[in-house]
Amino acid sequence: MIVLYIAAILVALMLILIFMPVSLVLDYNEEFGFSVRVFGIKVAPRKEKKKAIKKTEDKPKKTSLKNRIKRDGISETLKKGAEFLKGALTRVKKLLPHIKVRDLRIKISVSGNDAALTAIEYGAVCAAFYPFLSWLCSVLNIKAKQIDVISSFENNESYVHFHTKLCSSAIWLFIAAYGVYKEYTKLTEEQSNERK
Repeated sequence: MIVLYIAAILVALMLILIFMPVSLVLDYNEEFGFSVRVFGIKVAPRKEKKKAIKKTEDKPKKTSLKNRIKRDGISETLKKGAEFLKGALTRVKKLLPHIKVRDLRIKISVSGNDAALTAIEYGAVCAAFYPFLSWLCSVLNIKAKQIDVISSFENNESYVHFHTKLCSSAIWLFIAAYGVYKEYTKLTEEQSNERK
């Protein structure tokens, strides 16, 4: 009888862990950040102390979004990002009705040294971004959104900032995260093959 009680408690704990409400906040403002709330309690990632690391020539540097925008241009970077997100969301399309987007804020600023080239780049960004945004709104359950795509003739550098909050049961977020990870590994393999 005790074994039956232990098995029932274990099954109940597994069901609670699988179906517990989880919210995930993703934020990018020159650095990527995220936080997770489980049952409304914030589970913050550990902050590691930055240690002085000697630079080695063996390790390749990671390309940040800011550096990628400088290298490829903002319109090309957004096209590649939209392709990645579209592939990742298509991979987990059956799970999307279970994931709610409570808040989606995106700000894209297109800037440059020349006003004419900035206007052309702004048009290219709008042509790449808005069709993706309409597709995204059709497949996701978005409660609130604020989208700003501006052309700034005062700044010299373009930038992208975003903030989103996803809410779902833990099982759906874990399965979706696995699908996005598989798409990311596929993308990195293609990029490494292009470099060779």
